Formats: sequence, C-alpha cells, structure tokens
Amino acid sequence: MNKKYLIITILSLIISVISGIISKDLMIGGTILLTGLLCAYFASEGKRINYILGLINYLLMGYVAFKNNLFGIFFFYIFIFSPLQINGFITWNKNLNG
Repeated sequence: MNKKYLIITILSLIISVISGIISKDLMIGGTILLTGLLCAYFASEGKRINYILGLINYLLMGYVAFKNNLFGIFFFYIFIFSPLQINGFITWNKNLNG
C-alpha cells in the first residue's frame, strides 16, 4: 500500500472512531463514516477498491434506513445502489483484463 493511502486510511479511521465514540454509535455509524470517507477518496483517485467500500457503505446505510422505517431509502440503497457497485466493479475488471 502506498504511504499516502496508508496515511489517508489511518486518518479516516481515527476520525471515524472519534466520531463513533462521541455519537455512541461506534460499530455501525463509525463503519459507515469510515467506508464513506474511504470510498469517496479512492473514487477520486480512480481506485477499484472504492466499489467494495461503496457496497459495504450502501448495505450498512440500507440496514440503518430499514431500522428507522425509511423503506424508500432502504429500497434504493439495497436494490439500486448496491447492485450498481457490483456492476461497476465487474465492468472495471472487464476493462482491466480486456
């Protein structure tokens, strides 16, 4: 892993842990924040890992939406956005290998 990526990952982890502790939601909220920050950063760098982080983020956001009875948002995260992350990853692999 590149030194710059390691520093960004560690900073994102520290921010997520601190925010999770302050909000008393370290597991789900902290993970959503961490995956969101890293997904956005790696997408801006054009890295394929952003699709995996995005999928984790959307699945967790869907879970939170479902637990809060936000069924429309749940539907979009689980049935629209998550499959698009999978499709993006597969398409990227095809273009990489083709």
